[in-house]
Amino acid sequence: MENSCIIEARVIPRAQEQKILLQGEIIKIRITEAPVEGKGNESVCRILAKSLKIPKYLISIRSGHKSKKKRILIEGLSEHEVKKRLSKLAD
Repeated sequence: MENSCIIEARVIPRAQEQKILLQGEIIKIRITEAPVEGKGNESVCRILAKSLKIPKYLISIRSGHKSKKKRILIEGLSEHEVKKRLSKLAD
């Protein structure tokens, strides 16, 4: 998996707005969908792809499909580049 990384994120379902927060080393992803029938996981991949400006097919959930804590594989970007792009969202 050259030029890819696995990030750990905490998902907050049923939020008022979709947003990604980077608090130190912790990535929090707020989604408006409920965690039902995979819709929450689909939303996590969609919001990450949009925020990182990469195609959605490069993002997949590796573990935590039924948990708020998820390990997410992002192909095509290093962990440093992912955190750099996410930190720009907070500016």
